[in-house]
Amino acid sequence: VDKFPDDVKDFLKQNANQLRKKALNSAKTQTKKKTGNYYKGYKISRSFAKNGRAFIKTYNAQPHAHLIEYGHEKWIRGKDTGKKVKGKYILTTEAIKYASQYYINAKNFLEEYFETKL
Repeated sequence: VDKFPDDVKDFLKQNANQLRKKALNSAKTQTKKKTGNYYKGYKISRSFAKNGRAFIKTYNAQPHAHLIEYGHEKWIRGKDTGKKVKGKYILTTEAIKYASQYYINAKNFLEEYFETKL
C-alpha cells in the first residue's frame, strides 16, 4: 500500500465508509431487535495491498453478525426446533447495489486525479 498515493487510500476509505453507512441504514430497517450491538459492529479495515492491488474491507465485527447475515438453525432454550432462520444478507445486497456507484466514483476519481496530478 506504500506504493499507492494517499489519494487512492482516501478514495478507498471514503467509498468503504459510504458502503458501511448504507449497510447500517439497511440493517436498521431489516432487523427487529434494537439493542444496538449489531449496529455498532459495522467497521472498515485498514487499506492494504495484495498482488499490486489496493483493498479495504467493510465488515461487521460482532460475533453474531454472521448469524444475521447468512441465517442459522433456530434453537429455543438449548433445543433444536428443526427450523431455520433465513439470512438477511444485508452487507451482501448493499455491496451489490453499491457496485455501480463505486464504478462511477472510480471513474470520476481517475479523471480528476489525472487532470490535476499530471
